[in-house]
Order: sequence, then C-alpha cells, then structure tokens
Amino acid sequence: MKIILKRIIACVVFTAIVIFLIGQANEILISKTYNRYYIMDQAIEEDGRDYEVQIFGACHSYTSFNA
Repeated sequence: MKIILKRIIACVVFTAIVIFLIGQANEILISKTYNRYYIMDQAIEEDGRDYEVQIFGACHSYTSFNA
C-alpha cells in the first residue's frame, strides 16, 4: 500500500511541476507574441540607426526587412 501511495504522490508532484513549467513558458511566449514589433525593435536597437518603414501588403510583412 505504501508503494502505491508513493507512486501516486510522485505522479501528482511530477504533473504539478510540468504544468507549472509549461505555464511559465507560455507566459513568456505569449508576452512576446503580443508585442508585434518585438523582432523589429530588437534589430533596430542592435543596429543603432533610425529607419522609416512603409509596409504594404500582409500584416506579417513587418517581421523581416533588409536595410
């Protein structure tokens, strides 16, 4: 009986840890997803120059451009 109880507790603890880690990773990914200009902002900060950009077409075209 003790072995079964230990296994059940171990499964519950393991599942709780996995759910917690997935939740933390999900928060990080969603917060970056909501910031639609995250990739472009990072590229501009690394380069240090200012750009004027006009985007025509699909709403996802901002994710990459060549200077």
